[in-house]
Amino acid sequence: MSVDHLWAGWRSEYVKRAADESRERRSGQDVPECILCALVDEGKDHYVIARNEHCFAVMNLYPYGTGHLMVVPLEHHQNLEEFSSEIRNAVMEMTNTATRILREIYKPDGMNLGVNMGEAAGAGIPGHLHMHVIPRWVGDTGSITAIANARVLPETLNDKWPHEERV
Repeated sequence: MSVDHLWAGWRSEYVKRAADESRERRSGQDVPECILCALVDEGKDHYVIARNEHCFAVMNLYPYGTGHLMVVPLEHHQNLEEFSSEIRNAVMEMTNTATRILREIYKPDGMNLGVNMGEAAGAGIPGHLHMHVIPRWVGDTGSITAIANARVLPETLNDKWPHEERV
């Protein structure tokens, strides 16, 4: 079976950086600053759609699907059990806020929520746990994903970037 390729040049930077950082971690070298921590440390609000005392929701720069958000705790830990129950609860509250915002904007038929803990589980940023919130529609995993081994993202982040504060 042949596979059609859809251009997604914006992902190459992410893939290269993730591979380099993975090799550096395995070799014991210093790893560049966590991209999620940098959002907080540098006070960057670009693509941050909501925040609370313990976490924030941000549009994913490398989305799996349209509207893909991430809920990121302010504390930097790899595993869920390393967080206090207060922070775990705040992450779930922010996840609820993220799903509400996505329902208002996109009107999806459902949602995928997911956490990948560690590199072996598929975490792209293995040291900083975060929740993925992905809106889904009936039929969105139809033939293009199942047969053509591709995903189609019909909009850019700026198409839905809220220019006024949401929450």
